[in-house]
Amino acid sequence: MVQDRPMTIETSGAASTWADYHQFYLSPDGETFDWDGNAPNGVIEPLSGGGAVVVTGVYSGEVPYAWASHAERPVVDDRWDDVVEIVLDARSGDLRIEGWGGLGEGSENLATRGAGRYVVRCSARDRDAQYGRAYETPGEAFRFDVWPALEGDAAERIIRSSGFAERHRSA
Repeated sequence: MVQDRPMTIETSGAASTWADYHQFYLSPDGETFDWDGNAPNGVIEPLSGGGAVVVTGVYSGEVPYAWASHAERPVVDDRWDDVVEIVLDARSGDLRIEGWGGLGEGSENLATRGAGRYVVRCSARDRDAQYGRAYETPGEAFRFDVWPALEGDAAERIIRSSGFAERHRSA
């Protein structure tokens, strides 16, 4: 059974990144990826190169996010519409939030303990706010909580799923 612990934040921050074609990335070493548009959980999908694609409501525009690195699994924040955890392998010890096509500045390194496996909890809200539009004023937000993966952590764990994620899965 998965046990959530009180917040044990080691480091954190907030910024925004560029989304295009309903996506931005968690990227090892600043790499960008081709994505086939398939995200079965409707929120975040691991990619073969060790990164992941994050599914946005906005077609094109700046998307705000916050992130925190933890020593262990933190409690789930109930203020988010969608909450999904995946496990990524940060082989080089580098994992950053990157805009689509490498646009925008990458985040600080989320793999704060170097090379290894990490659980990435992606929380999203208000992705329906301006679905499919290009805009400059964000209507949606994301949060990434990252901590070292333990043996037995599931490759994917859907904690909460909104109508947006359900529609995206069935598209």
